[in-house]
Amino acid sequence: MEYVESLVVRGDELFEAAEAEIEHSRAESAAKFREGVAQLLKAFLHLHEEDADGGLEQLFAACKRLEPSLEAIEDEVKLLLDAPESVDSEDLIDAANEIWDYVIDLISE
Repeated sequence: MEYVESLVVRGDELFEAAEAEIEHSRAESAAKFREGVAQLLKAFLHLHEEDADGGLEQLFAACKRLEPSLEAIEDEVKLLLDAPESVDSEDLIDAANEIWDYVIDLISE
């Protein structure tokens, strides 16, 4: 459980850094959000004793195989993967926070 907690803490740090960076560089902010989400997904996979390798897309697919309800945040994940620089800063933050809330709830169960 300590490893899972360390992944969540690192994810939180990345989210905070991403929010601080959003006005200066949306691309850099999006990269930090992607890495933060990856940390959460790795934590979820570790809890289920699954391999946590690959990029965000692979991690999300592996998590969806274990928890199909993650489809509820698929649009938000796609936003982070596809074109985060083309959306409003607030929409980017909202999408990342939506992912955070959903995955944290799953980890906390």
